[in-house]
Amino acid sequence: MTQYDKIATEYTTVQQNFEQAKNEEYQTFVRGLLLPALGIKDVATVDLTKVLAGYRVIDLACGSGYYTRKLKEELGCKEVVGVDISPAMIDIARTSEKNHPLGITYQIADVLNLTEPEKKFDLVVAAYLLNYATTLNELEKMVRIISEQLGDNNEAYFLGINANVCCTEHIVNTDIYRKFGYWFEAQLPLIDGAQIKNNVVNPDGSILSFITYYFSPAIYEQAFQKAGFKYFKWVPIESVRDTELDKDSQKYQPIIGISAHK
Repeated sequence: MTQYDKIATEYTTVQQNFEQAKNEEYQTFVRGLLLPALGIKDVATVDLTKVLAGYRVIDLACGSGYYTRKLKEELGCKEVVGVDISPAMIDIARTSEKNHPLGITYQIADVLNLTEPEKKFDLVVAAYLLNYATTLNELEKMVRIISEQLGDNNEAYFLGINANVCCTEHIVNTDIYRKFGYWFEAQLPLIDGAQIKNNVVNPDGSILSFITYYFSPAIYEQAFQKAGFKYFKWVPIESVRDTELDKDSQKYQPIIGISAHK
């Protein structure tokens, strides 16, 4: 069993702990990443349920289909495909599709093995994909494959949510987020390719742990540039936890957004 399938086996109970934070993350994804990419400055001027009408979107590392379903159901996406390496995660996503059909297609596949599509996508979305790259070569290949999936114009965007590599050294081996049921461990000083141990407390008190990998912001930026992206921006993601954190901790959010186009 891969660590992705292990996560899937405990997903239902874990997600209950973080439902509020996940919803907040989605809202900031829409307002901080999606709408700016579409050139929309005021959310009050648009009907969000139609904002992606006509768009073809691929959701990489889609997991249980959380974002995949949001893209279709709440943002009006014309066509959306969800891809994940974990059969167990795709089973969860397909069960949701069976119970509440939206016309979403799910594929079990390793992003690293995806081939260039005949018809490219208008939008590539990936929440927590790049932080699973174990080597620089894997990171660069992931970004290259993202580029291959994406249309060749500056209106075709990659929008990602990632572990916040811009402040990782400030959030590992601390208790900043422990009271919210999760924390991070790593050997310091951080070097490119370092393992980050993510720990999440289940409702029964057991601990779900999984490994992600650290690469510096500069390495990420170089990977996108190498893959032909002309625009790249780190986008801070607000957290529902802000009001419960002290002022020094508020600036060290565990996740960050990425917006890029060719």
